[in-house]
Amino acid sequence: LAAGRAGGTWTGFGLVSTAALSDGRTTLGYMDAGDYRAIYGADASFDGQPLPAQAVVVKYTFAGDADFNDKVDFNDFLRLQNAFGQNEQTSAGGDFDFSGTVDFNDFLLLQNSFGQSIAAPAVTPEPAAVAATATIAGVLFNDHDRNGKFDKGDGLSRGVSVWLDLDNDRVHDPNEPTAVTDDKGRFGFKNLAAGKYRVRQVLAKGALESTPARYLTLAKGQAVKGVELGSRTK
Repeated sequence: LAAGRAGGTWTGFGLVSTAALSDGRTTLGYMDAGDYRAIYGADASFDGQPLPAQAVVVKYTFAGDADFNDKVDFNDFLRLQNAFGQNEQTSAGGDFDFSGTVDFNDFLLLQNSFGQSIAAPAVTPEPAAVAATATIAGVLFNDHDRNGKFDKGDGLSRGVSVWLDLDNDRVHDPNEPTAVTDDKGRFGFKNLAAGKYRVRQVLAKGALESTPARYLTLAKGQAVKGVELGSRTK
């Protein structure tokens, strides 16, 4: 670690950290199993893993985090103070730069990161379930033979409004979904909840319905196609 840290440049031959290089307040901390158990108990594990007696623990954290609790606080300062001037080689003993001695340089590292803490990993919420929506598609035609059916010889109604009469009052209210037919007389409605719908057309002046409004009951996610609405002249 001391070789890899290389005075804070993290370019040496040994354990290195690009994260610590980008944030000079952080480091790879080190303590042996005995130090770790002295802090967290004889049966302590590290990151959910058993901790053999001969193990060493290396952790990415802030320089000054002597007890490996992901934050630099007064308890860490006390550890450094108690070991100040002594020969140490671990983070638990306050030697944050791995020089072998707890000195003023270690104090500066702690001071620089005092009050900092490693943020918990962000939890990405599961995407909310998207309710399946229903659709209606159809065609509007000119019923030239006045038989109430879309058949050969009938024309297509372009640029005509078709709407869903939600309250069944035969009045085209502002809140009711509207579609305009394309150059092939086609119309469509998307993102509809399950329920009952009445599909009506806006009649041109002097025109009459050749087919009645279509009454549809849609299930969740259902796609209804082939709805035909016709009109004729008086």
